[in-house]
Amino acid sequence: MLSLQLIEDNMKSKRHIVFIALAAAILSFLLLWLCNYVWDSKYTFGAGDDSIIAASLGRRLFSSKEKAQGDYLAINTSYDRELVPVKDGFGIPIGRVDIADREKLVTLLDSLNSYRNYKYIVCDILFDSSFQSDSDSSIFSLIASMPNIVIPKEAEGLPDSLEEKAATSGYKVFHHGDPFLKYQFLSDRGESIPLKMWHDLTDNTIDVHWWGYSSGGRVCNNTAVLDFKNGVSDITVDAGPYNMVEKEIYHLGADIVDAGCPKKLFQDKIILIGDFFERDMHDTATGQVPGIMILYKAYMALEDGLNKVPWYCYLILFVILFIYTLILIAGEGWRVKNGFFAFLLDSCSFTLPLEIFNFITMSLGGFSVNAVLIGSLFGVALSIKKYLTHEK
Repeated sequence: MLSLQLIEDNMKSKRHIVFIALAAAILSFLLLWLCNYVWDSKYTFGAGDDSIIAASLGRRLFSSKEKAQGDYLAINTSYDRELVPVKDGFGIPIGRVDIADREKLVTLLDSLNSYRNYKYIVCDILFDSSFQSDSDSSIFSLIASMPNIVIPKEAEGLPDSLEEKAATSGYKVFHHGDPFLKYQFLSDRGESIPLKMWHDLTDNTIDVHWWGYSSGGRVCNNTAVLDFKNGVSDITVDAGPYNMVEKEIYHLGADIVDAGCPKKLFQDKIILIGDFFERDMHDTATGQVPGIMILYKAYMALEDGLNKVPWYCYLILFVILFIYTLILIAGEGWRVKNGFFAFLLDSCSFTLPLEIFNFITMSLGGFSVNAVLIGSLFGVALSIKKYLTHEK
C-alpha cells in the first residue's frame, strides 16, 4: 500500500509539474504577443522611448558599415513659393498665403511624365482645397495619369481621381512630445506613403492578422526604428551651386526648371519632392530631419527588413518570459536559495534583464521590448500573489 501511495504521489507531482510548465508556456506566449502589440502601437509607454533612443544609438557600435541609402534625387521646394488667396468656411476671402509654386511643379511633373525614366515619385506637398491656384487642375491631371507616384492623403478636398495615388504621411511621435525614431506603416487611416511606395515597387506588403502582422509569409512588425545620421548633414550638403553632378539637394526653380529639367538627372531615380529646409522639419532623437526624408528613410527600413524580427529574438524573449512565469506560478519554494533565480529577483528585479535584452535586440535587429512595462506587470503580479498567499 505504501508503495502504491508513493507511486500515486509521484504521478501527482509529475502532473503538477507538467501543469505548471504548460501554464507558464501559455502565459509566456500571451506576454510575447503583448510585447509585439505594445511595440506596434502608436506610442510607447513608461521609459520605452528612452530605451529605443539609447539602443538605436548603440546600434552603430554593432554596425560595421552604413546601410545603402538608395538612389534618390532630392528636389527642394522651400524657396519656390507663390501667393494664393485663402477663403474661410463661408467662401469669403480672408487674405493670402504662400504655398509651393504650382506652376513650376507643373513644369517638373510634365517633364517627368513625358520622360517616364524615373523609378518613383514622392510628392510630399499638401494639395489642400483651401489654398487653390490656377495650376491645380493641371497638376491633378498629371498626377492621375502618371505611374509610380504618391502624394499625402492628409490634404482636404482631394479629387476622387487622386484617391489611388494618395497615402498617409504617418509621422509618429512619443505621447509626451519628445523626438521620435519609431515609424508606423499601417494605421487606422490606412497605409502610409512608405508602405504604398514599397508595395508599388516590389509588390510586397504588410498583411494584417488577428494575432499581428506578417510580410512574405514571415512574422513582422508594423513599426520600425528609422536609421538617421546625426542631424540632416547626410542630405543637405551641397558641393556648390554650379557642380550639378555632386549636388545632393536640387532646388525646384534654380536647379531644375531653369535648367530645362535635364532628362538624365531623373534616370532610374526615386524623386523626392518636398520642403527640405524651412516649413517641414521634424525633431528626431538625432536632430532635425525633413518630413520627406522621414518618409524615404521609412521606405528604406522596409527595404532593409528592419521591421522583421529574427526568430532567435523571439526565442530568447520567450525563454526569459517562461522563466519569469515559472517563478511567479511556482512561488518561493521553486527558487534555489542563494542561487541564480534568487539573485535575478532580489538583485536585478524583473526589469533589468529585459532592458539588457532590449538594448541588444535593438542594436542588432531593431526590435524593442518595453522592459519597464513588462517587468512592472511581473512585479505587480508577484506582489499580488504574495499578498494572497501570505508569502514573505
